[in-house]
Amino acid sequence: MTIDPIIPDYTSACLSNIVPALLEHPVIGSGWLPDEVLAARKVVLLLVDGLGYEKFKISEQKKIVPNLAKMNHKRIMTVAPTTTATALTSLTTGRPPGEHGVIGYKISVGNQTLNSLRWTTGSGVAANEINPSSFQPIPPFLGKKVPAVSPVEFRNSGFTEAHLRNTNYEGYFLSSNITHHIARCLEQDSRLVYAYYDGIDKVGHIHGTGHFYDAEIALVDYLIGQIYKILPSGTALIVTSDHGMVDVGDSVIEINDSLMQRINTISGKRGSCGFTLLAVIMKVCSEIYKICTAIVLGYEPKTRYLMKGGSEGRFRSSKRKAW
Repeated sequence: MTIDPIIPDYTSACLSNIVPALLEHPVIGSGWLPDEVLAARKVVLLLVDGLGYEKFKISEQKKIVPNLAKMNHKRIMTVAPTTTATALTSLTTGRPPGEHGVIGYKISVGNQTLNSLRWTTGSGVAANEINPSSFQPIPPFLGKKVPAVSPVEFRNSGFTEAHLRNTNYEGYFLSSNITHHIARCLEQDSRLVYAYYDGIDKVGHIHGTGHFYDAEIALVDYLIGQIYKILPSGTALIVTSDHGMVDVGDSVIEINDSLMQRINTISGKRGSCGFTLLAVIMKVCSEIYKICTAIVLGYEPKTRYLMKGGSEGRFRSSKRKAW
């Protein structure tokens, strides 16, 4: 059976177009980002690493995501490859991988292999040898000073320098701190507040997509509910993801020894292109507008809108199997 690859469209509803649409060119988001969000006074952009649309739908059936379940869903394109380092850099720079240069989890640089997420080579930490700002020269967030809420241990990493440099970095120690950091950042002048959480991806890589994964998804759903509670009037919350996750099981393909002898470098992770998660919640005065866009790697968009406290409208397209 031949599987046609999904080719990302970087000109329309794509992960790499969220930041440009919010900060400078709202016309880019026309038709896939709600007008209320594009016109919002402030926006919180939360990147949840590793939550795919199909897993979200399964979680909805299990009734472990009550906050996300209240929202409506849309899917947009992510980048290729979908690996975290590549997707996050496309999100913050607003550029496709071929332009910002972080084109994979591991990248051949000269005669070495750069682990872009850890910014290491076989020799160890590579920030001095491979300068992150030179390797990835595009200013994140269109050069604007944006607050970034992310794990404290990533503050001084090479990858942070590559995709979050010149931000007002708010490092959190525990997930329970995230809401408080976001609330503090909302007091700053910046229209956009960026936040990143990697718990789902971590649990999925360690335990697979079983009970531990479900527990982490439930925690993230609770976190989203807490963030929503602290949003000032006129503020939108956008939740998106870099990629989904699947269990590969015991399906292992051994590479021929003669082929291995011809290979100089090996990358240990892979990802195909498709669609990823986008969710939007917005407070406007006393009215509550909730628009959720859920997107996953690889399939057609599905859109519905719910406006609580006002009129209600729903827009749907056919559902297709996702991961």
